[in-house]
Amino acid sequence: MFHKQTMIGRGQMGFYSLEDLVPQDHLLRHIDQYVDFDFIYDLVVDKYSL
Repeated sequence: MFHKQTMIGRGQMGFYSLEDLVPQDHLLRHIDQYVDFDFIYDLVVDKYSL
């Protein structure tokens, strides 16, 4: 059945950290220890404005 939704809670925002979302034993954390991904910043530098 359809019902009128209240506006309570619609103005709220959630903040999340990747450190909180990705478990410490996740495969990507292990890869990150051995591979330096800093070269990506040079590849995308022209895609962002100062």
